[in-house]
Amino acid sequence: MTEAFARIDIVRYHDYVIKVKSQSIYPATKSNMSKLYLCHRCFDYFSQRSTYTNHISTCTLETPGHVIYHKHNERIHRIDGHFYKDYVQRLCLFGKLFIDTKTVFFDVEYFDFFLLTEAGIPVAFFSREKRNVDNFNLACIITFPPFQSKQYGRLLIECSYALSHLDGYIGTPERPLSQLGQRSYLSFWRDTLVRSLPLNPTNTMWSLSEWSKNTGLRQQDIVFTLKHSNLLADRVITMTDENDMNQQILFRVNELLDKPARPFRFDIDCLLV
Repeated sequence: MTEAFARIDIVRYHDYVIKVKSQSIYPATKSNMSKLYLCHRCFDYFSQRSTYTNHISTCTLETPGHVIYHKHNERIHRIDGHFYKDYVQRLCLFGKLFIDTKTVFFDVEYFDFFLLTEAGIPVAFFSREKRNVDNFNLACIITFPPFQSKQYGRLLIECSYALSHLDGYIGTPERPLSQLGQRSYLSFWRDTLVRSLPLNPTNTMWSLSEWSKNTGLRQQDIVFTLKHSNLLADRVITMTDENDMNQQILFRVNELLDKPARPFRFDIDCLLV
């Protein structure tokens, strides 16, 4: 018999009532209503407000894993999906309500989860496969809707690149990217490339591989950004070396760079690994 899943319209999470974007696989036997109540501590879910209220008054679970980043009231917890399987499965169930592409649920033990909390309240997370041959530094990223104006997605993207740098490889996110994810990454890649532009008063030439090493961005992501960034169009020209056909990058002097890169959201000095 095929298991029936609940059709959720809105969810109560901490002090917020949120309209869902997608559907998850909450069993209909536990949620036979269109409104779902989520505990922000353990991510257990309830269909009745009274049951939820009773649970919240007694749940004392602290965010599992260990803190790898701490700045003011922001913390990033690294959670091993093998040791905290039930917790991260419930986290993924909740996250799936707000993303219509990929998310992990059944094989969470093969992933690490990086959960961002604000004053102890989970607000966003990304997952990363523990062992992969493609050097993906991020599998799935979700910022919960009430917190999407605080650049938490940007903070986690920058965190994923800091971690892959420490691990000794040039990372890239797993594909496919959602439309929002692609815009977020394009913005991050563009800002990273702008920061790296030579300050020399004369034109400068690098190879694409040199630019990749200097920025920690994969060559394919640099090329993608050059194709889609109007800001860089007047500064960067892609050329071809006639000897080895290796792509070359020419940086032209241009004092009319009208939009500087935004400041880093992630503070590397607050990384605890």
